[in-house]
Amino acid sequence: MHKALLVLGALMVVAGLLVAGGLMKYQDKDKVVDFGSLEIEATHEKQAPLNWGYMLLGAGAVALVAGAMMRRP
Repeated sequence: MHKALLVLGALMVVAGLLVAGGLMKYQDKDKVVDFGSLEIEATHEKQAPLNWGYMLLGAGAVALVAGAMMRRP
């Protein structure tokens, strides 16, 4: 169980760093015009909210500490 927490914590910390650093982006499509068979879409590149990155960092740190503490007798 402690190995799973360590791996999960490490993945969460890495994902949190990517999100908090502004490196994770996604594309969102909006329909601009819908007139009969004519459809025009606009694609916007958006960034994940920074507070999600901070929450991932915190939860990953807690998982890493919990995994490390389970290993000790």
